[in-house]
Amino acid sequence: VTIWQPGQLGFQDPTDYDAKNLAAQKELEQYKKLLASIEPNYVASEQLLKKIATEEIVRQEVEQTLQTKQAVTIPQIANSEIKITNRKDYDAVVNYMSDVNSMVENYRTSTKSGVDNLFSETGDSTELNKAEASTMALVGNLKSMEVPQPAVEVHKANLVAFQEYGQIFADAKKYSEDNSYDPWPNFYQNYAVIDNRVAAVKSG
Repeated sequence: VTIWQPGQLGFQDPTDYDAKNLAAQKELEQYKKLLASIEPNYVASEQLLKKIATEEIVRQEVEQTLQTKQAVTIPQIANSEIKITNRKDYDAVVNYMSDVNSMVENYRTSTKSGVDNLFSETGDSTELNKAEASTMALVGNLKSMEVPQPAVEVHKANLVAFQEYGQIFADAKKYSEDNSYDPWPNFYQNYAVIDNRVAAVKSG
């Protein structure tokens, strides 16, 4: 069973921290060699420390914006919320997978415009509203379909992930209508849950 993972939903920080840290380490080694041969240059020392500190500040600002240390709670789907059948046979599972894949493919098409407008200050709230509605419709359809027993946990994981996508579209709509609204802590929570549930789908 596949689950849609739109790449546009990532929080993109263009800073290449590994490259910057490597460059800083090389500069530090050169600096130590210089200090070994001449008197310490305190101006150079201050400049180097400021460079290293700046990179750490950038990292801290990103973490603070996303509130990456917040507790992530994984929503749970009760068996009573879905239709579990007694079937465990191969044909039932294959038919289930085929139906889900078809639903997800249609969903991807219907929400493309919404994805294109995610978290843009000029985003179209109408398209985001449509994408949110399409997501909730998909969640409803997933809850109403029959699920063979071997697919129950994967089905629950898909449901939770798509519910989180719906919340992302809802927050993006708020942001497009009010740029002072801060969606990023919620976004981190949503995507952390999605990542967790995608991993469950893959392992299932």
